[in-house]
Amino acid sequence: VRWFYMFTLLNVYIIVRYLSSVNFPIKLNKQFVASILFICVFNLLIFAYSYSNQLYATSLNLKFSLIFLSLTILFNLSILYFVKNAHFKKYLLMIVVVESIFTFQLPIWLDPPIKKADLVEFTQPSFNQSAINYLNEMDQGFYRILTDSYVYTSQNDPMARYYKGTSFYESIYNYEQEQFLNRFKSTWSMPVNFGRTNTNFITSVKYYITEEENHLPPYGFDYLTTIENNKIYENRYFIELGFALKDTLNSKTFTELSYLNQDRLFLNYVVTEDSTNKEFTYLDELHQYAQWVYIDRYYLELDTSQNDTLVYVENIDIPVFSVNYIKNSEFYKKETFWQYQYFSIFLDKDAGINAVEIFKENIYDSPNGFNIFVADDLDYYDTWYTE
Repeated sequence: VRWFYMFTLLNVYIIVRYLSSVNFPIKLNKQFVASILFICVFNLLIFAYSYSNQLYATSLNLKFSLIFLSLTILFNLSILYFVKNAHFKKYLLMIVVVESIFTFQLPIWLDPPIKKADLVEFTQPSFNQSAINYLNEMDQGFYRILTDSYVYTSQNDPMARYYKGTSFYESIYNYEQEQFLNRFKSTWSMPVNFGRTNTNFITSVKYYITEEENHLPPYGFDYLTTIENNKIYENRYFIELGFALKDTLNSKTFTELSYLNQDRLFLNYVVTEDSTNKEFTYLDELHQYAQWVYIDRYYLELDTSQNDTLVYVENIDIPVFSVNYIKNSEFYKKETFWQYQYFSIFLDKDAGINAVEIFKENIYDSPNGFNIFVADDLDYYDTWYTE
């Protein structure tokens, strides 16, 4: 759609340019004739090269390419003829309009719009509609749903699945929207930003749906029910959209911190330029386990028998990581993270995950390594939410 829009706009400009030339005499000189012939010969050479190297997907592509080539040459030679015979002003508008109509129709002929049946088949793998119907009947509010489907359509699920919600938001009013979105570097990563506990889950998602048997829910989500093999979890810390905090923090003080530390403060401060407060305290306590690791594999074993644990990998400029979850020295599952600055790994004490293997895939050859922090006392979330 976006390419068709841009070329349509370009064609409109071309029509305007041609029509603006109608009131000016165009002389049939060598340069004008040469430009027309060059267009014809150049298109012939492109077609010949494409045909000889079979650079077309189907016979239909070849057919339309031949039609397009013929009409292009015909239109250009017609312009040459009408200029030579002093009928340029009379017939130019007709030529341009006919060519424009054909140009607008060509993309639709070559790439027909998606049929409804095909669209349904394409979006079906995202997650079962029955789970959404259940939530709609049970909860009439405005909320965000996240799944582990990892499909592209998840960004448009509220529209495609007919529920009142949005693909991304932050429930707590903390920060200027543009500055907040810039923290992610790429908006494409928002729907699958599984490593941002505070910003992507606790303060922005109410329900989480999974079809995988061994896929653990994010921290803070409790099992609700199962609808046709879809496990539904509900956020025990859900906050309605637009909730504001009472304490403020100066934005300059805030932006001087790392993104990881910024997210730690999102739960207890409104960040604003108007605030004179430059003092802050963290709700949680982080223990640094590794500093600037440059190896491609790091094995981390922790005692998770007593407490839920969050492992933070501060990766700065290395966006691609994969993590193997280990349960009693046995492989349990694998997750892939694609995001800058940092991501978090949730180790559920009830699941018995007591170790992780962290694999770095430095596809951009970044010189930076990564840091590892651990938060093994998450009870403060309950106190924070109650207050």
